Amino acid sequence: MDIELPIEKVADFIEQDLHRIEKELLLEIKKEVELKTPVDTGELKSGWQIDGNSLVNEVPYAGYIETGTIYQRPVGMVTTTLHNVDAIIKRIVQ
Repeated sequence: MDIELPIEKVADFIEQDLHRIEKELLLEIKKEVELKTPVDTGELKSGWQIDGNSLVNEVPYAGYIETGTIYQRPVGMVTTTLHNVDAIIKRIVQ
């Protein structure tokens, strides 16, 4: 009895799994960034949105909070989260 597994079927399975992981990763990154976002009025925290394959925040001062200014230290919500991407991926894959 021969068993045949076309490589196309394996590739389709892998592609589906990668899309699922990509979506979950973006959602987890968004959650973690939101947790790290400082809250005064809540506008900045609620400004995080997923747009396609990107996490965006169109609140005008988001960049200043992330990277800091000469008057304020950077919070680095996105930067510190991206340093933990390996751990986030491990949680998703498990």
